[in-house]
Parts: sequence; structure tokens; C-alpha cells
Amino acid sequence: MGVSTAEARVVTDRWLRPLGWATLVSNAVLVVTGGAVRLTGSGLGCPTWPRCTDQSFTPHGALDVHTAIEFGNRTLTFVLVAVAVATFLATLRSSRRDLLGLSVLLALGIPAQAGVGGVTVLTDLNPWVVSFHLLVSLAMIGLAVLFLFRLDEPSAPAVRPSPTVWLARATFGVTWAVLYVGTVVTGSGPHAGDVDAPRNGLDPVQTSQLHADLVFLLVGLSVGLWSVLRATHAEPDSPLWLDDSFHVWIDDGEEELAIDLSPLGAVTDGKRARAGDPAAGRPFDYAWSSGAHVSKEVDGTLNDARDDDEEWVLEVAIPLASLGLRGTKGERVALAVKRCDTTKAGQRACGTWGDPAHPHVLVLDE
Repeated sequence: MGVSTAEARVVTDRWLRPLGWATLVSNAVLVVTGGAVRLTGSGLGCPTWPRCTDQSFTPHGALDVHTAIEFGNRTLTFVLVAVAVATFLATLRSSRRDLLGLSVLLALGIPAQAGVGGVTVLTDLNPWVVSFHLLVSLAMIGLAVLFLFRLDEPSAPAVRPSPTVWLARATFGVTWAVLYVGTVVTGSGPHAGDVDAPRNGLDPVQTSQLHADLVFLLVGLSVGLWSVLRATHAEPDSPLWLDDSFHVWIDDGEEELAIDLSPLGAVTDGKRARAGDPAAGRPFDYAWSSGAHVSKEVDGTLNDARDDDEEWVLEVAIPLASLGLRGTKGERVALAVKRCDTTKAGQRACGTWGDPAHPHVLVLDE
């Protein structure tokens, strides 16, 4: 029995998170092994690039502790390549094409990082090149974190500039300044990666002081951002109840259609004559079916007041024919959507996007 494309994509989607974590962990391990290379003075354990020695890509008889550490760090590149290729292929075959750009950047980052590493060796561990080498790895880690974040937050909503947004951006910028100046401090200090490697010529005391000042600034900004976010989001999300619902109201020009959806994905739908019709005022006919197809995602536990749920998301597909539409360009329907939920205090609250008195109008464009 064959497997449909949709089923194959569902199976592939399950691999995206493990591969995302593998990408993050492998890049973090590369930073750790790079630090070990530098702290043990093994930066030129393989004195040339891309070969380890003038005669071979592997150490062979020239193997010592420093060579083993440096060659081990280089060998990790093959693990990164395998993970990056697997992540790209899984994303390409999945339903999450929005992640394809990130997977491409993560894949291209591996040869870019290897090239910077080669320049580092060929320049005898020039401290400015070494700094850039580390920053590329940190950028890769940032992309891996963003990949994992996008798995749960597929679309980044447009954010209006506000004091909170600018504070978050300032914190992000200072974080990168702390990381970069940290590499400059190391480039001025004793851990060159090799006993004969050059230093950047800056005063270690002064650069260390600058780095400390930036760290204090980062701590202050981080505490400030945390305080602002806590103050503006003081109330946790309410528990998710079974009687929470989305109510969709549609006027197709002849009838009023009502579709209610619950966190279980259950659908209740009905129709009745629109206002102004002689039959107006009659109850909804719940024998009518909208033919809606519902996909749901619930982050939390239903009917558990101890559980502050994050969200519940519904994707609804309604056949145009059930709305009395032919699917031709220019057809119009009036639409209003209301979400109702129960607060922790047990009160029923509803929020509305549009209302039957002033609904939104959808126009088919193709």
C-alpha cells in the first residue's frame, strides 16, 4: 500500500525538531572544541590547510596531543555537514517550506566556517581572523535557535516600533558587542592558540575593562527588559475549557451561516434566512453541514485550572460550494469571527473581529 504525499510530509515534519536540535548541539560542540584548541595551544597542531600536513590530509606519523586536538576539531566539520544536509532535505520534503531559507543558510554556513578556519591557520592564527572565526560559529548557533523557534512560531508578526521593542533590540545589539569585545580581549591576552601566534597589540587591561563595562550594561538591559515584559504580561494565560469556541458568521447574500468550532476541533454549523427575508427570525437549521475540514493544535490541558495554556490554533477549510459560491472572481461574502473563552474567575468573555452589523467583506480574486 502506497503512502500519500501528505502522509510522507507528516512523517518528515516529525524529524524537523530532532534535526534542529542536532544542528544546535553540533554547532555548540564545535565552539567548545574550538575553545579547547585555543586553550591547549593546539591552533597550529595542523600547520596548514586544507591538509593537516604538507603531505597529507591526516596527521599519520606526525600525531601528537596538539595535532590530535586540532585534527579532531576539523573532523567535526563532517558531522556538521551531515546534519546540515539532513536538515535541508527534511525541510525540503516537509510541509514547512517557510523554514527552507534558514536550512539553506545553516548548510551554507558550514563551508563558510571551514573557509574562515582555513584562513585562520594560513595567517598563523591572526587574532582578528580568529575573532571572526568564533563570531561565525555564534551566528550559526543563533540561526539554529531561530530554526527551533520558528517550528513553534511559523510566522513572525509585524512588530510596531515601541519602547519595549527598542529595548529588546538594544539588548540584542549589546549582547553581540559583549561577544565581539570578548574575542578582542582574548586576542590581546595569553591564550593565542599557539606559543608563537601574534597578539592584536591592545592593552589587555583596558580591553578587559571595556568588556566588563559592556557586560554590566547587558545585565542592566536584560533586567530592564525582563521587568517590562513581566509588567506588561502580568496575567498568565487562562486555562483552556471545553466550552471555549470560535464562532464564524457568514452572510452569502441569501442566508446567514453560523459555524462554531471547539478546542477539540468539533464543528457545529447551521443556517437560516438572512435579515429582511420573510423567513427571517427562524431558528438555525442545524441539519445543514458546512463540510468544514478542521485541523487543530492545542498547547495545554483541557478543563485543568492549574494549567496556564499557551494557545489553541484552528485551521479551517470550508468548501465554497457550501457557502453558495461558484468560485468565480469578484464574488463577495460578509464575514465576522468571534472567540469566546472562560476566564479563571469563571466569567465568559468574547472578543470579536468584525460583527454582523459591520462585517468584513471577502472578495474572491481568482
